[in-house]
Amino acid sequence: MPMTTRPCSHDERDQIAGAMDRYLARPDADPRIRELDADFFAEARRAFQAAREFERTAHSAWEAAGEVADARDAQFERDLFLLAATVLDARGAPQPDRVAEMLGGVPPTALARHTYREAIARSGDLLRGLAARGDLAFDPEKARALGASREVLLAGAVVEEEADSARRSARAALDEAASTFDRSWGKAVRAIQAAVEESVWTPAIPRFVRGAAPGTPVPEPTPARSGAGPV
Repeated sequence: MPMTTRPCSHDERDQIAGAMDRYLARPDADPRIRELDADFFAEARRAFQAAREFERTAHSAWEAAGEVADARDAQFERDLFLLAATVLDARGAPQPDRVAEMLGGVPPTALARHTYREAIARSGDLLRGLAARGDLAFDPEKARALGASREVLLAGAVVEEEADSARRSARAALDEAASTFDRSWGKAVRAIQAAVEESVWTPAIPRFVRGAAPGTPVPEPTPARSGAGPV
């Protein structure tokens, strides 16, 4: 199967950076590889590793914020359903169509398909509509509970939106760092392979099998027996 030193994913870049770090940490690391790494690759490698860690942190923060917002949204939906069930006309009949009308033509059960911001806005229309109309009865305690849920959900939505923006920015920075990483790595590989014997550079330069699962490195060759040619 064809082999390459070129990465096609961030996971493969992690493997490349890790292999070089481990090689350079060895006391017997070849000084030529040290020098060529410093000339062509070290700066881009460290920048990618920093961007990778920052993106992971930003992604984790976004996921955590989303979980909090989802939990708050679940409470918001419960309070919305409880309030909607208390909306009655003068004869004491439930008014689901009137509730949907005040929600902008959307029944409470369908509001979950909208964004947090849209759900908050539509539920605000419902609360204002109920307060302004004298022909409908509703439970004021449940209306107050929904109002409180809206405020809590809004706070959670703001945090989730900010975390998502930070995640997108971190992703863009990582993609830019990866592009620089790839160019620098290509130069380093060519320089190292031109200056250093393959048996020496093999531990520092991972190769990947294409046609196999992405990120599958080529096993290191078995050292040649004494007096034998290259394996």
